[in-house]
Parts: sequence; structure tokens; C-alpha cells
Amino acid sequence: MIEENSRTPVYYIYLITNILNGKNYVGKRKCPKFLNPWNDTKYMGSGVHLIRSQKKYGLKNFTKEILAICSSEKENCILETQYISLYREIGKAEYNVAPGGDGGYIGGPYSDEMRQKLHDFRLNQVFTPEQEEKRKEGCREFWNSERSETLKRINSERMKGVCNTKGKHWYHRGTENVLDYECPPGFEPGKYTTYKPSEETKRKHSSWIKSLTPEELAVYKVKLSESHKGIVFTEERCRHISEAKKGKPGRKQSEETREKISLTLKGRNVRKEAMNKYK
Repeated sequence: MIEENSRTPVYYIYLITNILNGKNYVGKRKCPKFLNPWNDTKYMGSGVHLIRSQKKYGLKNFTKEILAICSSEKENCILETQYISLYREIGKAEYNVAPGGDGGYIGGPYSDEMRQKLHDFRLNQVFTPEQEEKRKEGCREFWNSERSETLKRINSERMKGVCNTKGKHWYHRGTENVLDYECPPGFEPGKYTTYKPSEETKRKHSSWIKSLTPEELAVYKVKLSESHKGIVFTEERCRHISEAKKGKPGRKQSEETREKISLTLKGRNVRKEAMNKYK
């Protein structure tokens, strides 16, 4: 029997059970000094899902049971893994995420469903003013800590010799590209590129556009229009666009669009050749 005031390190395996829904959690624990597994009642587990459930239902709705006493940390880890495995075979240990032992939860590949849940949770997450203040305080403590200074030194060494692009723009002369603050003599604004999207990329983009709702499509068009504002095409780029469009039928305009174009062109001098072209 373990004495109540024993100073020898004591390890044990425990079972936390939610008396409202029957879900439970298997964990391991090293007793603090002057405590044994039976009077270590303030500790009620440390699993992520378990703690979240305890906050939801209240600690009064959870019970703690001692499953085994261990003489070493190694034995404790082995027994925890075995107990979690046994409980999972009968559909229990619902609050356990990892298989137990030394590893704990180290992350891993998420399923598409889990990724979507995490995305929706973070997207709709709203912080209270108190939580915002805690986050700011945590950031301030981190940036004033010794670890932050160490990371700053590491990043400083890593970025040495790396070209800084702040304030610079691309200019090209044929196939020659340069990154500079001002346009060099003989160069034109923009970066020369021969990139062409593959058929698969075109197909994926087309499918994505078709999957958008009318509201999402309207927002996408506005963003696309804003991103293209201020872009100046070089003469070579304009020539490439013109050559690519030759021989391709134009897009059919709706009656509303035709009416707008007609009202816009009223009062302008349009050449006869251009008028005859569209008759």
C-alpha cells in the first residue's frame, strides 16, 4: 500500500468518465509530491477534447477512476497505450485523440471533412475584447522574450544575401528581365514570361467558375477588375494578345450590353470601314 505522505514518485493510469453521455478518457499521470493517486483529486485529465467537454458540462459531471499503479514512467507509458487500445476495441475512449505513450498528439494528415471544419471554425471565430487583450499581451511577452531574440538572430542570418524586392518592379527587354526601382534604358515595364496554363489547369479554373453562385461570381469579377486596374501592357504583349484572338469568334453580347454600347457610341465619329465590319 502506498503511504499517503510518500515522497517516492508514483505513476498511475486513470479513467475520466462523463456521466451524462458515457464518454470517457484514459490518461497517465505522475503524482505531485506528498500526493498519491487516490487524493490527487484536483487533477481531472488534460486531453484537448476532454477539457472542452468539461467546460461545456462542468467538472461535477465527470468521475475519476484509478485503473493501474506503475513503478516507472516507462511502464506508465506502456500501460496507457494498452488501456487506450482495449477501450477503443469496445468503442470507448472517445475523448482520446492519440494512441498514448510518449507521443501524445503530434498532428498528422487531416481528412477533407476535418479541414473543412477547421476552416469554418477559424473563419467564424469571434474573440471577445478580453480575449483580444490576452492575445496582444501574449504577443508582447513573446517579442520581449529571449526566445524571440534568438529567432530574430536566426532569421537575420538566413536572410543575408537575399534580394529585397520592396519598392522594386520588373522590367524586360525581350527575354531579359531585371528587378529595379526605375526602368533602365531600353527596357519596358512588366516581366517577360512564356508561361501557358495547361489544359488541366484551364479545366479546373473553368469548373471552379461554374461552381460559383451569382453573388460569388459578381464579387469575383469586381476583385478581378480591381486587380487589373493600372496595368499597362507593352507593345509586344498587345501584339501577342492580338495574334491569339485572330480567327476566333467574338463573345455574343446580350441585348442590354448592345444597348449600352449603342448609347456610348452615339455622337462619336466612327469610320465607315468599322461600321461595315459589324453589319
